[in-house]
Amino acid sequence: MTDSIKLLICGSGNGAHAFAGIASSHTATEVRVLSLYQDEAERWSKIMQTAELEITCHRRDQEPSVIRSKPALITKNPEEAVRGVDIVAFVLPAFAHQVFLEALKPYIEPGVIIVGLPGASGLEFQVRGILGEKANTCTVMNFESLPWACRLGEFGKKCDVLGTKDSMVGAMQVGRNATPKKDPLTTLQNLIGDHPRLKVSGHLIGMTLMTPNAYAHPSIMFAQWEGWDGKPLDEAPLFYTGLSELAAEVLSSASDEVLKVSKAVSEKSGVDTSQVTSIYDLLVKFYSHEMSDTSSLRSCFCTNAAYQGLKHPMKEHNKHSFVPDFSHRYLTEDVPYGLAVIRGIAEIVQVDTPTIDKILLWAQEKMGKEYLVVSKVQASEEEFIGLKTEFNICKHVLKERLKELQNIADYVGCCKDDLRGNFAMDEQAAEKDIVEMRDLNKMERRESTGSVPMHPRKSPFLKRVRAFRQHIKTGANNAGVLFCKVALVKSQERVRGNPQLHSPERKDERNMTKDEPIDIDSQPKSQKKEEGSRVEFQFKVRGKHNLMYKWFKDGSELPRQNNDTLVLDCIKLRDFGKYTCEVSYQDRCCVPVKSSPAELDVIPTESQSRTKLKLLQEVDFETREELARMLENGLYSLGDWKQVAAEYGMRERYISGLANSKEPGKNVIEFLGGSHPDLTVYSFCRVLKHQKIRRLDIVKLLEDHF
Repeated sequence: MTDSIKLLICGSGNGAHAFAGIASSHTATEVRVLSLYQDEAERWSKIMQTAELEITCHRRDQEPSVIRSKPALITKNPEEAVRGVDIVAFVLPAFAHQVFLEALKPYIEPGVIIVGLPGASGLEFQVRGILGEKANTCTVMNFESLPWACRLGEFGKKCDVLGTKDSMVGAMQVGRNATPKKDPLTTLQNLIGDHPRLKVSGHLIGMTLMTPNAYAHPSIMFAQWEGWDGKPLDEAPLFYTGLSELAAEVLSSASDEVLKVSKAVSEKSGVDTSQVTSIYDLLVKFYSHEMSDTSSLRSCFCTNAAYQGLKHPMKEHNKHSFVPDFSHRYLTEDVPYGLAVIRGIAEIVQVDTPTIDKILLWAQEKMGKEYLVVSKVQASEEEFIGLKTEFNICKHVLKERLKELQNIADYVGCCKDDLRGNFAMDEQAAEKDIVEMRDLNKMERRESTGSVPMHPRKSPFLKRVRAFRQHIKTGANNAGVLFCKVALVKSQERVRGNPQLHSPERKDERNMTKDEPIDIDSQPKSQKKEEGSRVEFQFKVRGKHNLMYKWFKDGSELPRQNNDTLVLDCIKLRDFGKYTCEVSYQDRCCVPVKSSPAELDVIPTESQSRTKLKLLQEVDFETREELARMLENGLYSLGDWKQVAAEYGMRERYISGLANSKEPGKNVIEFLGGSHPDLTVYSFCRVLKHQKIRRLDIVKLLEDHF
């Protein structure tokens, strides 16, 4: 390399460490690292003052080689990090892309190359949506995966490269208004080294479909745990090399569906998606030198030296047993930022994906999320309330997303008029939909007379309303949900004038008599029980009806509880909270009847009382760091560090003073340690569930530390 290269690596995880060490070992290369998380940049920079970063590279049937080097700069300051750089590499989880793009936006210079390693599904849309006009001066590259299988040995010091891919495919889009500072492909190849051999071809949307982790990780998790009986395991199963025949079949089927989606995208939009290949072909391309048997998909995984020893993500159940960790990135990252995106594109190009649907429905249940909205969506009477207010919110959000949606439409052959005709894309269209919403509401009220042509709750319009309302309510702001939203609105059915809507089933619904009211017999009662006890909540109604019950804990639905009695066997401390029930007719539409809330207070056993519950200050460092971060990232209408500090007696003037602190969350935790040294994690979580705070996300973080 004759010219010097300035590289900025965004991230501080496994891949970022590996890339930083490998790239820093090349001559005429200045490597900078940007980490925005807590004090990681400061910690890593301090380590580099007295030590070098050690990268141990393992290869099949060879002795490991060691690379020792150090980045030129490790910082938390985005302006300092990106000044004058030629290439910015995103080597971090997909959920963090938005934060880094927003931080870099004011300082991005024309001609910069932005690379996703991998960029996850929809990176190019995020870049455009966040950088705006600046995106036209940048070159965007996205690759199918990380170049290496790597694991961090010691933060800032050691990283193991367990395997290096033979080759890797990516796609590129050069900015319209600026020439790249360097040749993008040659520059990146020089930084990574001889392997993997990089190839750029096809359209960027091909990379959205090409991301193997998007369907590989969820597929393997689904096959392993879908039929799990709930009993703890003595050890964690091997993730790749322990692949079962069932997992191989599920993964192969999901891969075939992705290929069908890719083909449909190419046929309908004319873009080149030829780089999209099967999971088997990917493995052979990536790791041919690491595998001893490539006769089948399963053998490719089971004999891959780069995958040896990697296990399923598990949580410790007790000292000698484990349960699956469904909060691991294999689901929480790869589903919303990968599989859901692919599923959304499939909906747009009208390709059925039964295997992906099964995986997605299972995964979203384990995650407590909703990415896939089933075809038969019903809206209750309550869901009509306040829709005008919500549409006002929708209008502003949609105006911000309009350009991004149009970009997506361009990529998948969906024109602007299609989108505008099927969902409110501006203020005027939103107002029209509000009028239509009112008309449908009136039609619903006249349904029992048989004078309306269809049941409004089954209309495509209301399906789209409910899907978008869920998008607003959950605050979902990622590419996966965005794609699903576009997929749901890409329907050519209109509420009026569609003869397909006049089916015999619709006629039966029109002639249905008005529902008789549901008469409550008894409400669930609040209880105070010792851990290990059996608890029953009952919500009884009079008469014999074909009813459907839904039970909720702290507002979240409990799966598979269609019964008037909720039974909790052998309760644990984490089961404390507020329980409610909804009951409605199973064979017709009606307004669900809700129970009054019942509080469950779980008290420790005598043995626990003697051994003392874990104190908040006894929680491990990483969890307390995450707790501080979550307190600082307040959510709309929910409490943050200010409410927690006030609840525990911090004076108002001190709270006001902390507003200027860089780490108010950490300051509040230190305050709790001094003012309430005997505060247990359990007691703290009870306070977090109070109506004025309602931080159930933090409770979930801490519930394994009671």
